[in-house]
Amino acid sequence: MEIVSDSAGLRARADENELMPPLPPARGAESGGGSIFDKLIEDYGGLAGRAEDMVIQHVCGEIEMELRVHFFRYVPKHSSEVYIYIYVPSNQHSHTAGQNEEPSVESRRDYEIEIPSTLMTPVSLFSSYLTYFQSSLSIRMLSDLYRKITARISNGILHQMILQRGPGRVSVKEGRAIETECELWLETSRAALSGGRGVARLVEGPWRRLVEAGRLLALQGPERDRIKALTFGTAGDEDWEQAILELVGFSELRRDEVQTVLRTRTDS
Repeated sequence: MEIVSDSAGLRARADENELMPPLPPARGAESGGGSIFDKLIEDYGGLAGRAEDMVIQHVCGEIEMELRVHFFRYVPKHSSEVYIYIYVPSNQHSHTAGQNEEPSVESRRDYEIEIPSTLMTPVSLFSSYLTYFQSSLSIRMLSDLYRKITARISNGILHQMILQRGPGRVSVKEGRAIETECELWLETSRAALSGGRGVARLVEGPWRRLVEAGRLLALQGPERDRIKALTFGTAGDEDWEQAILELVGFSELRRDEVQTVLRTRTDS
């Protein structure tokens, strides 16, 4: 094509453009935003979510399988059970119980704690996973995994070991043992995530309901009488919640759940 002038050249290029097919619109242009990588980002986001679900299922599945053996010990009493004894001295309370009496609430940490061997395997497994996650994942991923894993484990322990036991099934001594086990899960989390990477402050959140239930089971004397009077009486929810906070440190359980926990004791 011979170009005779600028105006003729412009006219010729315009004729050529009319013959070319239009370019496809960029992805996301029809919505007024986004980029051509939106689909790729969406696919990778879905892949990451599925991978996280697989990790949670694997970790919780292993721990829950080991916990089944531990929960079984609460049904029959086996003479062949093995315990690991840990002495925890307290510098806040004095031992006031007599030689043949069980330790009081004020001194309940001034004696040897019985940790059943059936609990050590799931706790050790849980600690190992947390340590590995902390060394290999970002703070955000670690926080998400920790929150979801511990919430599932904590709720499972709470329902199977406490809420589903039925009324009058837990003795005072067993109540203290359950409290110790609940505290052990929280302390294990603190120890495993003590590296100061910003997630330590979130450690106790998923365990609060379980630890509160364990501490309620271990209450004795005037403290237990006060909680029972407020929980089953006509006290307002605000006064009731304040009393729970003062005596056990957490108030995450609903009032009906606290009633269920209190009824599980043999002296209810």
